[in-house]
Amino acid sequence: MNKLLANAMCAFIKPKEKRDAVRGLLLDRPVPCMDYMRDLECIGNYVPLIRRSVPDMRIRSTKVLHGGSSTILLVNEKTIFKFLSERTARKEEALSRVLCRHVKSVPVPEARAFLDGPVSFIRYELLPGHPPQSSCITPEIQLQMARFMAEIHSIRLDSLPRNTTELLANKELRSPWARTMDRKEIAALRDLTGLDISAEIAKTNRMLRSCGDGDMVLIHGDLSFGNVLALNGRLSGIIDLGTMQPGPRLWDFSCFCLSTLSISAIIDEYNRIAKTKISRREVLLVSLHRIAVACSNNLANACLIEHLVPIIRDIAARLRARNCP
Repeated sequence: MNKLLANAMCAFIKPKEKRDAVRGLLLDRPVPCMDYMRDLECIGNYVPLIRRSVPDMRIRSTKVLHGGSSTILLVNEKTIFKFLSERTARKEEALSRVLCRHVKSVPVPEARAFLDGPVSFIRYELLPGHPPQSSCITPEIQLQMARFMAEIHSIRLDSLPRNTTELLANKELRSPWARTMDRKEIAALRDLTGLDISAEIAKTNRMLRSCGDGDMVLIHGDLSFGNVLALNGRLSGIIDLGTMQPGPRLWDFSCFCLSTLSISAIIDEYNRIAKTKISRREVLLVSLHRIAVACSNNLANACLIEHLVPIIRDIAARLRARNCP
């Protein structure tokens, strides 16, 4: 197609970003804003589903939120629609109800699942705030994190509704912390990091394998800063309940070591509330195991490996410091 015809076809397309993208496609040129075109396709696919399932909602604006494996639309700047599998949608709805009853330290969105259409999704109201940077974590946020974990870990698994218990029984979700590492994987990590962490990995494997059913609690599973919202120096929300499952309470602590955040305040406050004796060394060991497994599972991802290797070295150095309790 010639340039004159492409310009004529795109003359009335607005906004400019969409017009430029369409013109580039017509002329078979590399399009720098293909993400924008994918967003338009996403909106075109999912907005009709929302209109069909929520007929009383007047949709004035839509925006695709990037991050994670699920498709997320922000509608009218205040309502989240998250498209995922039917099982995960049912699970997030059930767990949001449980947490809204038991958690007082941090707001949790109450989700409603829509399962009748060709694609399952959940709806909840947008919570204020944004994922915080590790450098912006205040002492109050650290205390709230500890209180949130103590609250969900105190929820008795046998007190959950039967349908919720069935949704939690997903063996695939247990694999990250239950997975052991073989000698080849540990050798590959030694080549990557220049460190022999076989002793630390072996100790953590024994510690995690020793967790019986009596040691399992309800954990979030992915309590990273991407699933945390903060506003004005306080936590304003915890999101993404799809990874919640029965597991060892140490697993929820392990995300904090991915940053430069000091974990001592979180551990001390948690021990005070939950009447436990979790040590900084135990948290560091599980964190090292978590990152090592992530490295082994993603050896082909050079960018991720480049990011994770310095974290492994940092955690190993903290573990081997004489003053690490």
